[in-house]
Amino acid sequence: MRLSSSLIGLLALSLVTAACTTTPADPTSRFDQFDQQSDAALGAFPSVYLAPIAVSEEIQSRIDYRPRAVNDRKRPLGQRDVDQNVTSLTDALTSALEASTTFAPAPGQGVLTIAVTLETLSASRPTQAELAATPGLSINSIATGGAGVSIQFKEGETVLATAKDAHSETIDRTTGVGSPWTEAKQFYRRAAQKIAGLLD
Repeated sequence: MRLSSSLIGLLALSLVTAACTTTPADPTSRFDQFDQQSDAALGAFPSVYLAPIAVSEEIQSRIDYRPRAVNDRKRPLGQRDVDQNVTSLTDALTSALEASTTFAPAPGQGVLTIAVTLETLSASRPTQAELAATPGLSINSIATGGAGVSIQFKEGETVLATAKDAHSETIDRTTGVGSPWTEAKQFYRRAAQKIAGLLD
C-alpha cells in the first residue's frame, strides 16, 4: 500500500514539530534530591562564591577510629584521606564552575554562594588507616567506593535551594585495584558538572 504524498508530508511535519517542541531535561532532576526554596534563578547571578568544603560529623568520627569488635563495620580514615578528598572535590567544582561563571572573592548580596558538605566517603580498597587498625587486612581487598554530598545555594544568609547527590560502586576486579578513591573522584566530577549545569 502506498502512502499519498500529502499523508507523507503530514507525517514529516508531525515529526519535525515533535522534535522542535521537545524540552531538555530539567537539570535539577539529575540530583538525587533537589528542593527549591526561592523563585530566584540560580543562573541569573553574575558571580559565584564557592565556600570551603565542609566535612560531615560522620566522616570526622572515622578519623583515626579503632574498630571495637570483629563485626564493627565503621571504616577508619586518616586525616590525609579526608584532606585529599576535600582537595579533589574542590578542584572538580572549581574546574566545572569556571567554565560557567565568574568567581567572587566573598559571599554577599548579588552573589550566589555554593556551600558543599562532603557527607559520605568510602574507599574502594583499604586505606592506610584501615590497614593499621585491622591486622591481617589485605591491601588488595575490594570494597564499595564512592561519596555523597549535600549542597546549599544561598544569597547572603538566604537559602535559595538545597540538593543532595551520592554514588557508590564496586570496582571491576578485571581492571585492577586502582586508587582507593577512584569512584569518589569520578563522583566529584559528575556532581560538579551537575552543579555547573544549573548555572547555564
